[in-house]
Amino acid sequence: MSELHALLIGIDAYLPNRMPSGGWYPQLAGCVRDVERVEAFLRDHRGLAPERLHKLTASASGNGSTDPIEPRDRWPTYENIVAAFQQIMSAASPGAPVYIHYSGHGGRVSTAYPEIKGEGRLDETLVPVDIGDSEARYLRDVELAHFMRKMVDRGLLVTLVLDSCHSGGATRDEKPGIDIAGKRALPRGVTWIDTSKRRTDSLVAAREELLASWPGRPATGSNMRDFLTSTGWLPDPKGYTLIAACTSQQTAFEYPFEGEVSSGALTHFLLAALDEPGADMTYETLYNRLRAQVQNGFPRQTPVIVGERERPVLGSHGAARATRDAGSSRRAHGIVVLGVDETGRLRLNTGQAQGVLDGARFAVHPPDAQLESPGEPLAEVEVVQYGGTESLAEVKGSLSPQSIPPGSRAVLLDPGPNYQGTAVRLVYQGSTRVGEEKEVLGEIADRLAGTSYLRLTEEGTAAAFQVALNDRREIEIQNSTGTAVPYLRPALSVQSPDAAATTVARLVHLAKYRAVRELENRKAPPDLAGQLVIELLGIQDEYDTSKRPDPRPGTGGKKVEMRVGQWTFLRISNRSSRDLNIAVLDLQPDWGITQIYPGDSEDSLITLDPEESFDLPLKAQLPQGIDEGTDMLKVFATLAAADFRFLELPPLDRPPVRTMEVGLPSRHPEWYGAPHKEWVTVQVEVRISGT
Repeated sequence: MSELHALLIGIDAYLPNRMPSGGWYPQLAGCVRDVERVEAFLRDHRGLAPERLHKLTASASGNGSTDPIEPRDRWPTYENIVAAFQQIMSAASPGAPVYIHYSGHGGRVSTAYPEIKGEGRLDETLVPVDIGDSEARYLRDVELAHFMRKMVDRGLLVTLVLDSCHSGGATRDEKPGIDIAGKRALPRGVTWIDTSKRRTDSLVAAREELLASWPGRPATGSNMRDFLTSTGWLPDPKGYTLIAACTSQQTAFEYPFEGEVSSGALTHFLLAALDEPGADMTYETLYNRLRAQVQNGFPRQTPVIVGERERPVLGSHGAARATRDAGSSRRAHGIVVLGVDETGRLRLNTGQAQGVLDGARFAVHPPDAQLESPGEPLAEVEVVQYGGTESLAEVKGSLSPQSIPPGSRAVLLDPGPNYQGTAVRLVYQGSTRVGEEKEVLGEIADRLAGTSYLRLTEEGTAAAFQVALNDRREIEIQNSTGTAVPYLRPALSVQSPDAAATTVARLVHLAKYRAVRELENRKAPPDLAGQLVIELLGIQDEYDTSKRPDPRPGTGGKKVEMRVGQWTFLRISNRSSRDLNIAVLDLQPDWGITQIYPGDSEDSLITLDPEESFDLPLKAQLPQGIDEGTDMLKVFATLAAADFRFLELPPLDRPPVRTMEVGLPSRHPEWYGAPHKEWVTVQVEVRISGT
C-alpha cells in the first residue's frame, strides 16, 4: 500500500463576497473538477488510499442557491484548510510523500506581518470559500511557509501545486478572459487588492513561530516589494517542490478543454504530462513537458517550478541532487521545445537574447534525457526564424515534427553561418624549430576550420586571440596584444599527442565566453534602453543577511575592488513602465559562467515590477589557485519568459567553483519581426584579490 498522503482543495462556488472596496471574487467553473481528476489519478496510478486523502471542495448548486452542495464541514474555509494541513502532518510518517493541490482564487491583501515584510507591503493568499464574511481569514503566504517548513522538518516529501493567480497578473488584464478556438478562457484571479481590515490572528501557529518560518528580507531598494521566488508565493523552497500556474505577474486560466467542462490549464496539462511514458520522471522532466504544453495553448501563462527539481515525482530525494552542489558537478541545461506551430516548425524557447540567430543547429533530445550524456538525439533542427526569446526551427531529415514531444530539450551543435566566428591568428615566429612550429600550428589550423565558433585571420588583421609556441615548447593562447591568457592550465607541451585538439577546445570555450560577455542589444527601444539600471552599492566587511546592507560610502559604482570574504550589493532597478523578467549571470575569472540569480532551486527568471528595485548581496570568493581576478555580473531583462542557463559554461579545465556567493536578496508576445524590442542587458565588474 502506498504511503502517499494528499490534500486537495477546489473552490468553484464562492459565497457572496462584495468587499468594501467594491471588488469581489467571482465564481469559477473548473476547480472542483481539477481536484476530482487529481484524486482519480493519485488513486489509480499512485495507490492513494481513501484514509490518506483530505479533500475540501465547494461546488456550485446549479439551483440558484449560493451555498456549495457539499456539507459545511467539507467546505474550504480557513478553519477547515488549516485543520486539514494539521491532520496530514500528524498522520504522515517521515519519508512519506505528500501531495497538496489548490485550485481556486489567489489574492493579495495588506500584510499582517509588517515587521518582516515592511509597512505597506502585501501578503499573497489562498482565498477561502467564505471570504465574504468579515470575520473570515485568508490563508497567508507566511502561514503556508510555516506549514511547508514543519513538513520538511518532519521528513515529509512534499509537492505543492497552486493552480491560481496570486499577484499582479490579473491586474494588468482589463478583459475578464481571452478567447481561444471560440471558447472563453477565464482567469483565476482578480483585478484588485483587498485592503479591508481582516483578522490577523492565526490558527496555524503562534505569531513568533510564523515570523521565524519566513526568512528575513528587509526592503533595501527604492519601492522594494517582497522579492521572493518568481511565483510570488514562498521564499527559497528547500526540501519540497512547488509548481505554480504562472509567474507573479501573469494570469492562470481555466478553459473548457473537453466540451463545456472547464479545467485549470495547469492541472489539465499536469495530468497529461504525468500520463506520458516515464513513470520515474523527475520534477525537472515533468516541468519541461508541462511548461511546453501550457505555453502552446496559453502564451501568456508560464508555469513555474521552484525547489527540488531532480527528485522523482512523488518519490524520494533523488541521488542526483545529493551529488550536485556548488562545489561539485553542474547540471547541463538545454533549450525547451515548446511545441509545433501551424506550419510544422518547432518552437524553441531561445532567441536573440541568448545569441541564437537563423541557421543555428540543435540536437533535440527527449524530455527525460540526461544532457550530461544524452545519447542519440531524436532529431537535428535548424533555426529558420529567430525572435527575442523564441525561435522557429525546421526538422532535418524525415522525422515528423509532431513526433517530437513538447518539453524535449535542444542542445546547440553549431551557431550557424550568421554567427561571425571569433578571430584567431596563428603567430609564426621563425624559431630554430621551424619545422615543429609549422607542424603544430598547421594541425591547429586544420582543426580550426572544422568549427563555426572560430575563424582564422591573416597577419596584420585584428584577432581576439593569438596562438604561438613559447620558449618552453608550449602552445600558448594569447589575447589580442600578445599577452598570455591567464588561468589556462595545465600548460600544453608541443609533444602532447592531443595538444592541437586541446588548444582548439580551449579556443572554442573562450569564444563562447567572449560571445556571452559581448552579448548586448544596441537596438533596444527607448522604453527598454536605459530602463534597466544596475549598480554596486559598495563594500561591507561583514554582513548579516537578515539585516539591511550598510556598505562603506564611496565604495560603489559600476566597478569595485574587494577582497575575498567581503560583501557587495548589486542593486537592480526597473525604470520602465513594464514588468521585466530578470536573470543574473556571473562571468568568472576561471572562464566559467554561472547563473547566480535566480538560483538552481528557483525558476529561470524573477519578475521585477515597474519602478521597483531589489538588492542582491554577493560575497567575494576566488577559485583555488587564482590569486586575483575579475567577475563580470551581467544582468538580463526580458519581456517574455526566457531561460539563460543555456549560456552557462563550466570553468575551463578546472572543477566548477562558484566565485560569487549569493545571499538572500531583499526581495508572451510574438516578436519574430522585431526581436530587439524584447530584451536588454547591462553589466558591472568586481575585481577580487586574495588579500
